[in-house]
Order: sequence, then C-alpha cells, then structure tokens
Amino acid sequence: MKSKSMSIIGSGNVASHLANAFFHQDFEIISVYARSLDKLAFCDQLSIEKNVLDYSVPIEGDVIFLCVSDDSIKTVASNIKIDAHQIVVHCSGGVNLDVLREINSQCGVFYPLQSFSKNTFVNIKSVPICVEGNTREIENELAKIAYAVSNRVVSLNSYDRAKLHLAAVMVNNYVNFLIGKVQEYSTKENLDFTLLEPLINETILKALSGDALKKQTGPAKRGDVDVLSQELKMLSGYPELQKIADVFNQEILHYYEMDR
Repeated sequence: MKSKSMSIIGSGNVASHLANAFFHQDFEIISVYARSLDKLAFCDQLSIEKNVLDYSVPIEGDVIFLCVSDDSIKTVASNIKIDAHQIVVHCSGGVNLDVLREINSQCGVFYPLQSFSKNTFVNIKSVPICVEGNTREIENELAKIAYAVSNRVVSLNSYDRAKLHLAAVMVNNYVNFLIGKVQEYSTKENLDFTLLEPLINETILKALSGDALKKQTGPAKRGDVDVLSQELKMLSGYPELQKIADVFNQEILHYYEMDR
C-alpha cells in the first residue's frame, strides 16, 4: 500500500493512462474529476469514483494531478479548492513549474514522456517519467510515485524538461506527420503502403542503435541533384509533400557537403 492518496483532474489520454497505472499499483485514487462524466468511462472499468469538476467543492487527496491541456493548467490550479498541505502537480512537458509555484506553496511536475492514445494501451513501466518539485521533499515524493509505475525516472528542471519536450515533439509529431503524408500519397497512387513497413522499422532501429546522422543514405547525401529534381517533379500533384521533401533535400545536401 502506497502512502500518498491522490485525485486526478482530466479526462484525456494522460489521465486515463495514469489512473490505470496508479490503480494497478494499489494507490488510493480518491476520485477523477472532469467537466463531463461522459468522458470518464475508464473510471467505471477500474471501479474508481468519478465526479464533475466543481470549483466550489474541495478536491481530496495528498497529491492532485492536473492532466489537462497546457492552456488550462493555470486556470484549473487557480480555481480548485485545496488545502495548503496538498501537492498540486501538472503533467506537461512544456509548462514551467512557476505556473503552479505562483499559486500553491506545494507543487511539482509529473511528466510521462510518451504519446498516449485512447484506443492504444501503453505500458507505463517502459515510459520515462520526468519529475520536478518546488522543494526537494516534494520532488522525492513524486519520484517515489513515479518509480512505482515506471522503470525510468529522471529529475529535470523546467528549462531542461522543455528542451526534452521539444525533442519529443520532433521525433513524434513530425515523424508521424511525414509518415501520414506518405500514407496519403500511397493511397492516392494505389500503392501498397505495407511494403514500406519493413523499411520504416529498419530505419528506426538503425537510428536508435547509434549516431543516426552517420547512417544517412540516399541521393541527397550523395549530392545527386538530378535525381532529386526528378523526384520533386513526381510530387508536383502533392505540394505539401513536395515542400517537405525539398526542405529535407536542401538540409541533407548542405549537411553532407564536406563528405563529397
């Protein structure tokens, strides 16, 4: 049995995954709060109490997790009814702890570094969790909670966490968007996208096995501008993808210029 009781505010993917992780580690989850009970179906599956967020009603729990959008963190933290002994924690990578520090004397950050989706279960044991507290004691408490649900816990200040979050955006959102545009292109050109899946997997595995820049291949690295020009012409009907390809080509050409 863990020492800290908690409540969660939020109904999105982070809230549902954390609730699931905490529940299965026997934490006392007093309640999950959201603007609408309709969005808290996951609470029924876990037999966790759920309530509509009402700023006039005190939120119970030693630790209050704010699993809300970045833009809502300050508003929610400013309006919830809590006592001085309670720790208020947000779960954002890019929001500075100062947003909470201005509001509550005990606060912190509990940032799981992963992209969560409603219909895809993620085992948080493999997800790095970054923690920060406005005091050493609070940071240690958050680290204890994090170690209960994850195999990797890192203490990061707001500045370093924001840089890490930006890196996460690039490897997650940008890469996913590029793959999505290629899927779109493949569908319109009647190509079987699954033929590319082994290549995608191998590319990611190689990139993760060492210095990805040393493993770059292709015409842009070789400086074969004629091939690049022909490929861009083939994308004339796909201006967004053509623009992305041209930006990548120019950056790769420039980066490996001295190697040719």
